[in-house]
Amino acid sequence: MTKPGTRPVVRRGAGLIFVIGVLLMWASPAQAHDYLASSTPAKDTVFTEPLEKVSLTFNETPLQGLETTSHIEMTAADGAQVISGEVTVEGATLSAPVQMKQPGPYTVVWQTVSSDGHPISGSYSFTWQPAVIEPSGAPASASPTMPPTSEAPSSTPSPSTEPSSDTQPVESLPAMVTVALIVVVLGLVSVFVVRFFKRRRSGGTTQP
Repeated sequence: MTKPGTRPVVRRGAGLIFVIGVLLMWASPAQAHDYLASSTPAKDTVFTEPLEKVSLTFNETPLQGLETTSHIEMTAADGAQVISGEVTVEGATLSAPVQMKQPGPYTVVWQTVSSDGHPISGSYSFTWQPAVIEPSGAPASASPTMPPTSEAPSSTPSPSTEPSSDTQPVESLPAMVTVALIVVVLGLVSVFVVRFFKRRRSGGTTQP
């Protein structure tokens, strides 16, 4: 059996527990706001590729409606704004086109509405250092020309324009044949002439 003075204490304790439970239930969703999961370019990195847009991806799809908007700003070191268009939402990713200026540090500032209806915002920095690309019309670097080297003498003899001794008999053969034919013809003519005169003399001695 409980004492009469203990009942108010028990009731107050139960009420306090109930209030604490309600507060914890209300605080839990508030602590579970959406957060930035990844970005392109990423935080504290050196981005070397051509950059046409900045993209922010959250763990949940941001709340979109007539009274909620998302906003992205990206500024150079001199404060120049490089965002060149409206923010677009594709699922859990916010993106905006950019028109990059000079290489160097840039700061991204974003703001949107979490899926639980609470506004969230943040910022980060990165460095844009694109690789140097030579224009297509630039002349190619001239390759060093090698000095002319003296050619080593070839082991194979080069063909000579003068006729060798081996070809001389072949080239003189027609001349020798011609001379031989002339000698033969002259010999035959001589024999014919000698016989002709012998016959003529023998015929002249037989007449009375």
